[in-house]
Amino acid sequence: MHAAEHSAYLGKLAHNFQALETWLRFVLLKLEPSQHAAAQLDFEGMALGTELSSNEVTDYADLKTLCKRFNRHMSMKKAPELNVAIVSIRDAIAHGRIIGTANGFPLRLIKFSKPASGRVKLVVNEVMDHNWFSLQLLRTHRAIERVRAEA
Repeated sequence: MHAAEHSAYLGKLAHNFQALETWLRFVLLKLEPSQHAAAQLDFEGMALGTELSSNEVTDYADLKTLCKRFNRHMSMKKAPELNVAIVSIRDAIAHGRIIGTANGFPLRLIKFSKPASGRVKLVVNEVMDHNWFSLQLLRTHRAIERVRAEA
């Protein structure tokens, strides 16, 4: 793997996580219509600073929270749920470190826990090679398709 390939894979994976979050928000808007005001979705004409009602699209919930909310609805319907474990990869990409291996590529993704008593634990240690990216892309694609099925 070389730098351009790594960047392309990482971009695709970041896109999948963004798509998953967006689909979750719009599906939750459908599943939880009475909990928040109706969405105002005409973003093209909105200026920065425009105030909106809080709803499933605009709230500050993180991906893990959105997945759990979606899964509550699926559990009630006895439908397949999302594997929330995929959020750990998104969090590692956002909050971890990407370092070179002995030969430069493939790169390694590492993440540490929050400190406790001045110590941290290594909680993610993954080599980001072709197989790893293929697996993560497949997992995120399946999650997106699962959520889209409820749209």
